[in-house]
Amino acid sequence: MAMNADQILAVELIKQGHNVVLTGQAGSGKTFTIHNSCMELDKLEIKYALTCSTGIATCAYDERAWTLNKWCGILDGRYSNDELIHLMNTDERYVEIKKRICQTQCLIIDEVSMISAKTLGQVEFILRKARNCEKRFGGMQVVLCGDFFQLPPVENELYGDSGKHCFQTTFFDQCFPHKINLHIIYRQNERDLIIAVNELEQGKVSDATLAVMHSLNRPLPEFVSEEEAVHLFCRNADADIHNYNVIANKQGNLVTFSSEDTGDSYYLSKMLAPKHLGLKVGVKVILLTNLSDDLVNGKTGMVHSIQGDSVHVVFQINKKKHHLSLKKIHLYFI
Repeated sequence: MAMNADQILAVELIKQGHNVVLTGQAGSGKTFTIHNSCMELDKLEIKYALTCSTGIATCAYDERAWTLNKWCGILDGRYSNDELIHLMNTDERYVEIKKRICQTQCLIIDEVSMISAKTLGQVEFILRKARNCEKRFGGMQVVLCGDFFQLPPVENELYGDSGKHCFQTTFFDQCFPHKINLHIIYRQNERDLIIAVNELEQGKVSDATLAVMHSLNRPLPEFVSEEEAVHLFCRNADADIHNYNVIANKQGNLVTFSSEDTGDSYYLSKMLAPKHLGLKVGVKVILLTNLSDDLVNGKTGMVHSIQGDSVHVVFQINKKKHHLSLKKIHLYFI
């Protein structure tokens, strides 16, 4: 597929070493543009790192894609800048992290809408310190890609992250003078649908869009059962009630695991993981943390067996089955 003028401009700026922010509605070709940019960087033998805000987002690329937090060593954001410096100088795990940071010429961050101001600030900090260069990002070229009307950063009071968008950092406009918004939608050509998505993203819904949404209301196809369908809820409490009913109606023995909590009760109350987790063979589970390059946050699996305090879960990834046995202590995180 040929690129449009905005996509060509973005690729040219990236090839020339400029910092770029690439935005656009879903289906406007952001990922396609990043793929083309990577091919051009490969031709120029420019070493780049392809990262995403979440593990599930890396699935849009090949095995070279990382989560941003893992690539640069800030992990889940629990460390202060001083602690990161200490780890970089004393922890053997950071030897490899520092090496890849120093060897990288261009850092690409996709799905950047979920990157908070705190996270981008820490990335900027650790790149400067690892490369021993006081220029922003240690002098590294940085490309941001995403749709700021989509998922925002998640506030994390436990680690002092207010959940502000990354463009709210004090250095954002100075570091990213080139901002390109892709406005041609390729994923669909229905004008009413494109307008509806735009209005829903901006929170300004017209009567015409409401009519479009109501017109889409229809029964599920016969080949999709109520159990197989994905259910979306606005509140965690509603999702918990639905999950409870699904498990209760499932045939088999219910096995309940209780969490073992340590720490401040105020912060423990902020955890999404339930205090008591009931499971049956055949129910679906979802990962809420990255366990490996394949088993990432957002992957769903099926409980295959429960033996004592261990749960055996099967995940279907790229048409292959991945088996995972989890001890009781790990159930707190799924």
